[in-house]
Amino acid sequence: MEQARLTYQWTPLTGPHADLYPPHLYLIPEGPDYLNTFQIFNGMRLLDVGFVLASIIPESFKDYIMSDPDDGATMQELDDRNHKLRAEKKNIYKEPNVGDCKVTPWYTDESFGQQQFTGANPTTIEAASPQWAKEFQNEATKQGKTELAKAIADAATSHSLFVQDCEYYRAAVGAGPLADLSAGITDPAKARFACASVSLFILTKAGKLHPVAIVIDYKQDMAHSVCLFNRRLTPEDNSLDQAVDWPWRYAKTCASSADWIRHEVKVHLNDCHFIEEATIVAAHRAFPTDHPVYRCLQPHWLKTLPLNAGARATLVPQVVVPLIGMTTDATYKFIRHEYNTFDFKGHYVPNHLASRGFPLAELGSDKFHNYAYGREILLMWQLLRKFVKAFLIGNGLTDAKVANDDAIKYWYLEMQS
Repeated sequence: MEQARLTYQWTPLTGPHADLYPPHLYLIPEGPDYLNTFQIFNGMRLLDVGFVLASIIPESFKDYIMSDPDDGATMQELDDRNHKLRAEKKNIYKEPNVGDCKVTPWYTDESFGQQQFTGANPTTIEAASPQWAKEFQNEATKQGKTELAKAIADAATSHSLFVQDCEYYRAAVGAGPLADLSAGITDPAKARFACASVSLFILTKAGKLHPVAIVIDYKQDMAHSVCLFNRRLTPEDNSLDQAVDWPWRYAKTCASSADWIRHEVKVHLNDCHFIEEATIVAAHRAFPTDHPVYRCLQPHWLKTLPLNAGARATLVPQVVVPLIGMTTDATYKFIRHEYNTFDFKGHYVPNHLASRGFPLAELGSDKFHNYAYGREILLMWQLLRKFVKAFLIGNGLTDAKVANDDAIKYWYLEMQS
């Protein structure tokens, strides 16, 4: 164990070897955890993604590899470009994507709402707080939308009002409540902006999640922000051509952009990879390799340490930072904020679902039947918990032995610190 603790060391918090990331392994030692990039990824797929790394992939190769999916100055041009690449079946465009759907095109309210349940980030939508219900209701009344104000109030009363709440972004990066979130603004060609959007949805009795309002970028309060309301009060309203409702499509684009940051930087990068790294490094430092907990965990962290090292060395500084509308300093502050505020027990699946307004006993009801993520993640939690319990008991661990196990105690104290 002394050798393990010398081998698996945390990166220093201060000095020349400190960095801007949450606690992580200093150096990956030779052994099963030591893998190079091409042992982790499919080589051609790596090149597919590599187009964003201008220092690695020359400009002349970008069209050959990725076919410039961002070639277009308007939403319609980007949509047309996607259809063209899908027809040509180039590279990753051999596979279906959300732009293929003809019945409910990707820009419609139905697709936008359902993406919150089965899209890239179904883990952060939550029941609207009384404060949010009141703010949106007051703003609807102020804008003369009395029918919508009543619908919001009724939905709040029936526990059917939900939000994607990115309002906290400014506080997370240490920006003032009225500050712009931007980067690269000294060069108009590279200027980028981020927004702290708040999206409001009503979940109907039939289980359809309908977007009713979006604060494009919440600054301090509603009075200092721009709040757009959907002109379609219900999912059944066909009086409006959604394809050309450009203000509302713009609002949904802003909300999707904010949600992308939350998914990629918080849910994926931090909650999955960086929290997992703390678990792995602490386990290496705490357990003999024949310990049941080590043996249970070890197969699940295959490739994680080198993958994380690659993310810190390349993905974040060369892809995420130049892409999102936050400065480099703000991006790293955002990452550390998500790490420092992560609630381990709060993220246990049953706790997490219930706290976000999805009662476990009601997930199979008509109201929640479209929340496929909720039902599936709960089943996965139950199966994994059953497996872990059987594995540990089968290897001689009991409640009493766990309570008196020095290695387990070292492990959790290491993670807490």
